[in-house]
Amino acid sequence: EKNAQDIDVVLMDIDMPGLNGIDTTKVITKEYKNINVLALSMHIEEKYIKEMLDAGAAGYILKQASIEELNQAVENVAQGKKYFSNEVSTTMINALMHNGKGNEKDVINVLSAREKEVLSLIALGKTNKEVGEKLFISARTVESHRRKIMEKLELNNTAELIRYAIENNMMGKA
Repeated sequence: EKNAQDIDVVLMDIDMPGLNGIDTTKVITKEYKNINVLALSMHIEEKYIKEMLDAGAAGYILKQASIEELNQAVENVAQGKKYFSNEVSTTMINALMHNGKGNEKDVINVLSAREKEVLSLIALGKTNKEVGEKLFISARTVESHRRKIMEKLELNNTAELIRYAIENNMMGKA
């Protein structure tokens, strides 16, 4: 418990004996808000990626990734950013295209123009500070927008926020 404050990132495999990586990620992200989880898995299927994102993982990388990519992923996630390997991003984009999801009308009615801008930048893995710099607002204002967006959309964490942006075709529309 005391040492949990010293942990920035946990590399989490999905396949583990006993409690699986998805359930373990749920526990970590609920109990230890300061710890970010990076999924490190051999699974490229949409089902596993979505389950890890829903559990609160901040990134997802495949086991065959190079050491350089793994280092980059850990650095991003440690800084509070998101990281998804190219293969994972491709899988999710293909799944979205084939599932035909897209409730953009709902978003248009619920979120303000500024909130949509903030959401699209957060979904690209930008920090509050980076979003603020791009939109010429303070990081605290970005955090306020983030809270309002999550409240309006009834989302519980950043992973759900990003999934929502992906499913509603809002990536990078700032």
